[in-house]
Amino acid sequence: MNLEQHIRSALQNEAEKLNPVPRVKQQILRKIDNRSIKPMKKRLVASMIAACLLIPTAAFAGYSYLADEIWGSREQAEQVGMTQEEYDRFDSKLLQAQRTLGIKEFAEFMLLVKDLTYYHVKMMDRNGEFQKEKLTVDQQRSYEEVVAKIQPYFDRLNATLMADQGLKVLSVEEAQSKISFTIKRPQYIPEGYVLHTEEGIQWTHGKQDTPPQISTQYIFGDHSMFIMQYEQNDLNEYMPHSFEHKNEYMLGEFRAVYGEKSEHEQDHNGLLIHIPQNREQVAHVIYIIGELEKEELEKIGLSMLE
Repeated sequence: MNLEQHIRSALQNEAEKLNPVPRVKQQILRKIDNRSIKPMKKRLVASMIAACLLIPTAAFAGYSYLADEIWGSREQAEQVGMTQEEYDRFDSKLLQAQRTLGIKEFAEFMLLVKDLTYYHVKMMDRNGEFQKEKLTVDQQRSYEEVVAKIQPYFDRLNATLMADQGLKVLSVEEAQSKISFTIKRPQYIPEGYVLHTEEGIQWTHGKQDTPPQISTQYIFGDHSMFIMQYEQNDLNEYMPHSFEHKNEYMLGEFRAVYGEKSEHEQDHNGLLIHIPQNREQVAHVIYIIGELEKEELEKIGLSMLE
């Protein structure tokens, strides 16, 4: 599994601040935002910023010079396309990691980030694309070792974020025991895609826990597809991502909304299917998003309704 997939999996667990409570559902859903859907292969900055986004987005704590240890200076970072704002944000994230990890752990984490940066610079072509083929066989092996070593740090930082934000990760079995509809698994998956992660996410702050939402990720090379299932009364109450074009229609006997990708801003389409309340279950939705055409999204959705 390459770095983009590792980071995308970790980014799946990113969450924003979840106040006020009525917006909890929307905030949890937004943790799978455009950054986590889009393959991170455009330029070095995108990958490095995505990595540090595993840590909570707090107000900037001031320039700590930690980023200089990675890049040497702001000027050197600018040479690979990093803006002033991105550099400051990156520095802030490293500072937050320093506060989370122990002294020895943070020192090792910084060395791994340096190694990661080194290999990304070597892989970049003139268009800012990552070309792994530019590395020798030995370098590719070393690169994969760095990825394997840094992943536990990403996981730990992310777990700390989840706890701080009042989010709890549940197994599918645990999530099923806390919701009033049956979790469905697709009977149809596009060729090449394989199951990567499946979990429940629950907001645990306040007097009453909210019903968990189920998130499932499938991957195929640099491509990723997410399926979300959560309680929702109104089809038009909320669609997790913004789309340039949205179309509401009937998909079989169910109301649905199809969101079409923007030509310039994103690479994914989304389909939201509303399942109304009946005697057996509460109203809920199935939301599918990925780099797939409408027909494929519909096949996946319909296979979950059989």
